[in-house]
Amino acid sequence: MHFHAYAYRGPGEAVQTFDAVRSPGGIGFETSPVPPERTSAWLAKPARFIKATWDDPAEAVAWLERRYAEIQPSLSHPELQRHAPDVRTLAATALDTLQRGNDVVWAWWLTGGNYIDMAVVCCPNRDLRCPLTRRRSGVRGTGSNRRAERPEAVGKGYFTFSRLAVRILLFCMRCTALDGGLWCDSCCRVHTK
Repeated sequence: MHFHAYAYRGPGEAVQTFDAVRSPGGIGFETSPVPPERTSAWLAKPARFIKATWDDPAEAVAWLERRYAEIQPSLSHPELQRHAPDVRTLAATALDTLQRGNDVVWAWWLTGGNYIDMAVVCCPNRDLRCPLTRRRSGVRGTGSNRRAERPEAVGKGYFTFSRLAVRILLFCMRCTALDGGLWCDSCCRVHTK
């Protein structure tokens, strides 16, 4: 697993609930910098929106802390911030959350009606493939120069099954995902017996 950082800083009125630009497949979604309604949907946006990528969740949390230090003087309603958890507590919670494979979002209103949304998204996740390895052709690398076609998917969930005959399922020793020659969304490769 690795972690992608995303950030939006801009007018708060641009972040509208149930707006098409905030939903994958909606008009303008792939070009809009506003955060998606579902955090994992950041992975559906083009890779150019990625601010940074790490293998270590501690580095991702350090990025959040640095960004917070940059925006802290601009926070709206500083008198209310004294009741909020301090950045060390937020960072400890974020690290634990990422280590468990869950996404983290830190968001605040800033002075002047601006809004900042900083997200660290676990990748791959149960819904979407990595934007750095996604290909229009549906072909992606498997860790070497070999290439594997991703089977056409049926259903949703942690594991995507192909339309091909489903054989006896085993567990992937690498990621503990269901195996059997099917595409494993957990470790991004095609398993073989």
